[in-house]
Amino acid sequence: MSNLKSSCLRWVVVFVACTVAANGSITKDEVPAKAPDSQELNKVKGYEYLKKYGYLSKRPTKDDASGMIPPDKAVKAIKNLQKFAGLSETGEIDADTLELIERPRCGVKDPVISNDTVGVNASESGERRRRYVVAGPPYQWDKNDLTYMVVNYPGPPSTITADEVDADVRRAFKLWSDATPLTFRSVDDENEADIRLIFGKRSHTDVEGDPPFDGPGGTLAHAFSPNSNWGATDGDAHFDEDEMYTHNMPTGVSFFYTAAHEIGHTLGLDHSNVPNSLMWPWGRSYTSEFVLPQDDTDAIQSIYGANPNPPTVPPTSPPPPPVFCTVSFSSVVLIRGQIYAFSDDKLWRFDTDGNLLSEPEGELSRTYFPKLPRSVSAGYERWFDGKIYFFKGRNYWVYKSARASPPLFKMYDVDSTNLPSEPDYPRLAEELNLPKKVSAALHVADEGRTYIFKAKKALIVDEFEGNMEEMKTHLAFPGGQWFPTGAFYNDGYAYLIYSHGQGADYFRFKWDQTKKTFAGMPGYPRDLYKELLHCP
Repeated sequence: MSNLKSSCLRWVVVFVACTVAANGSITKDEVPAKAPDSQELNKVKGYEYLKKYGYLSKRPTKDDASGMIPPDKAVKAIKNLQKFAGLSETGEIDADTLELIERPRCGVKDPVISNDTVGVNASESGERRRRYVVAGPPYQWDKNDLTYMVVNYPGPPSTITADEVDADVRRAFKLWSDATPLTFRSVDDENEADIRLIFGKRSHTDVEGDPPFDGPGGTLAHAFSPNSNWGATDGDAHFDEDEMYTHNMPTGVSFFYTAAHEIGHTLGLDHSNVPNSLMWPWGRSYTSEFVLPQDDTDAIQSIYGANPNPPTVPPTSPPPPPVFCTVSFSSVVLIRGQIYAFSDDKLWRFDTDGNLLSEPEGELSRTYFPKLPRSVSAGYERWFDGKIYFFKGRNYWVYKSARASPPLFKMYDVDSTNLPSEPDYPRLAEELNLPKKVSAALHVADEGRTYIFKAKKALIVDEFEGNMEEMKTHLAFPGGQWFPTGAFYNDGYAYLIYSHGQGADYFRFKWDQTKKTFAGMPGYPRDLYKELLHCP
C-alpha cells in the first residue's frame, strides 16, 4: 500500500527545481555558468510542470539515473500534455504551451491517456475519442449516503462569505447527487464527516506528503479519492486560501465551479480531456445556469450508477441550440492547432475533434486580432514563421504572436515589420499577386504550399520559392465543389467547407505524399454543424 499515493492519486508533490543542461536536457546538479535566457527558463518551467502534474516521473530510472531527462522522454511528455489540453502537438515548450502552464488549475495530476485507460475508447477507425477517466476500484465510496463538513472559511483576498461558501457547496454536491444514487448531508463534527472541505495556505495540513499550495494563481485546490491510503485526509478537498474566491461573479475564482470539480475527485474521478467537462483540469469563470456536462454524468454513473429517482422538472421545450449552431460562418481557419470559425464580429474556437473551447456565445474577434474587420472571407497560418493571413474584399491583414500572458490562447498584433514609410494594414491583396474577394485558403505545412480559392480556381502558392500555379478547384481536390467558403489542413487531411442556405457541408481530402496531390475521401460531403461541431 505504500506506493498508492504516487500511483493512484496523481497528486502534486514538492518538486526540485531543475536547470537546463547544454544538450537540452535538464539536471538538478548542474548550475549554468551564466544567467539562463528566457528560452532556458521556459524549458525549466515547462519540465517542472510536467513533473508536477504527472507527465514526467520524479524518480530517475535506469536509463536516466543521473537525474537527466532524455530528450525523447521530454518530447513525449510535452506531446502528452499538449494532446490532453487540445493544443498542437509540437513536442516543444512553445508559446501556447507556456501560456497553458501559467493558467490556474487543479493540483491533481493528469492521467496520461493510453488505449487501455479507463473511460478512453478507440473508434473503429482507430482515432481516439476524448472522454472521461475514472480512478477505478477501490478508489470509490462503498456506500451511497455520505456526510460532509466545511471545516473553515476563507479570509482575504476572497470576497465570498461563509453563507455563500455553504450555498456553493450545497449546489456543487447537488450536481453529483442529481445524477447518481449518492446523497450528501452536512454535519458539524469532523469525525463524522466522510468528506471535509478545508481552506489553507502553503503547507496547510500535518498530513505527510500533502502537497503545499503555491500562493495566488497556479494550483487552486486539490482533493483525495476515497480509500487512497492518505489516512485522515482520504476523500477530502483542500482549497488554496491565497486565491480570491468569489460567489456568482465573473471575476476572481469561481468557488462553486472549483468545489464541484474537487468533489468529483473525492468521489473517484480523474481529470477528463474533454475541454467543456467539469473535470477538465483548468479552471473556468462563473456560469449562472451550470449543469453537469454529459461527459461528467457518464463518468460518475460508470462508478455509482444512475439516480433511480432523478429530480423531476416541469416539462419544457428543448433548449435552444448553441449560438454557433445557428450562425453562418464567413471563414473557418486552423490556427495554432485549433479551428477558428468567424461570423460577423465574433469567432468560436474548437479543437480538431470539434469540441468547443470558447464560450458558447462566441468571443469578439478583435480580442484576438486587433483591427480585424467583420466577416473575414479567408485566412491561414503559415507554419514556418507563424504569421497569420486574413483576407476580405481587396485587402489582407497579417498577424503575429504577441506572446501575451494571460490569456491562455494568444492575442495577435498587426505585423509591424514593414518600413515606416509603408502603410499599415490593411494592404491590397494585389501586392501578393492575389485576386480580390478570395473565398477560402488553406496551408499544407508539410509541403509549404498555400491554396487560395477564388471562384472556380485554386491558386497554389509555393511559400518557399514564391512560385504560383493555377488549377481548377475540382481538379486540385477531386470530388469537391467550386466556391469553398472555408478551408483548413490538419494531420494529413484537407477540409473544404461549403455554406448554403440551410447550413454548411464539408468535404475531406487525404494528402498523397507520393503523388503530391489530394484524394477525396468516401462518405462526403457531411453536415458541418452536426458531424464536425456536434450541433443538435
